[in-house]
Amino acid sequence: MTALIALISCKERVTGCFEPMENMVEAKLDFECSGVYLITDNAVLKVCSADDFGSFTENEVVYVTYSEVSDCPIKDTLMSCHSYIPYDAIVSLASIKAKSPKATLERDCTGTYIDVDGLDYQVCNSDKLKDVAEGTQLEVDFKELEECTNPDNEYICYMAREFHGIAMVKSFKEID
Repeated sequence: MTALIALISCKERVTGCFEPMENMVEAKLDFECSGVYLITDNAVLKVCSADDFGSFTENEVVYVTYSEVSDCPIKDTLMSCHSYIPYDAIVSLASIKAKSPKATLERDCTGTYIDVDGLDYQVCNSDKLKDVAEGTQLEVDFKELEECTNPDNEYICYMAREFHGIAMVKSFKEID
């Protein structure tokens, strides 16, 4: 039996635009010497995977869908771990993305942008980020829009900027 944990964004291959589907579960990541765990409202799930979790941090929140596996072919290699976390099920990981992706705030005369994994999104509600300095690293939760009905660049700008999409920032947190 192959198990799967997958994350689905609100548009195909859009980094960070998460609108969870009905079958998705929000989970918090927990890293222990005995393994990686997903903590949900209803269960503790041990992740059976050799994936690199280097881009994630302790207690980071993700959206997941999963199915259980009965056996884990990857064995923990740390024999000196004296910690044991009781878990409800073992799951195998196919892909994982953060609920709130990391972004860099950018500004020019064409508008305000968030750079998420090398893709620029023009921010439609830039007033929400007005007190944030350019170049600041953010964890940002946003929704991609088809168009911006209230753009922030009301003056003439003799510059053009290519961008991936238009974003409505729902919430953000500055990263130290």
